[in-house]
Amino acid sequence: MAVVVFSYSDWALDFPLLAPWVDEAQTTRYFLRAELILNNTDCSPVTDAGQRSLLLNMLVAHIALLNAVINGTLPSGLIGRVTEATEGSVKVSVDAGAMSGSAAWFAQTTPGYEYWLAVAGYRNMRYVPGPVRNFEPFYNGNHGAWRRS
Repeated sequence: MAVVVFSYSDWALDFPLLAPWVDEAQTTRYFLRAELILNNTDCSPVTDAGQRSLLLNMLVAHIALLNAVINGTLPSGLIGRVTEATEGSVKVSVDAGAMSGSAAWFAQTTPGYEYWLAVAGYRNMRYVPGPVRNFEPFYNGNHGAWRRS
């Protein structure tokens, strides 16, 4: 298992609408922040490096959309889906729905929500059973060999 190294060219291929507005230096910094969310070491629950690379790229795009100035526009800071919008006197209402705090943070952007859905299998508890113990007083541990006194 390998550690994923950030590739701006791969990220720009995945997110061509963001690439003109977010340069390589910014995305490299966003990648460091993404590594705080998704473990990018040999101990990562995402063992496939290709899959981990895609997930980290989604996080970089999510972080970029939350922080970068895109097309001269600052990030909105709204969380959730738009439920109502009016143009005169500009009124916007959003609703995150019944989501946990983490899900609401990821649901702010399309790449963030895509990441949230993609890692659903990794958010479940993993049960690893311990060794089977036999407390039979006449069992000596030799694969079915029994002794009697």
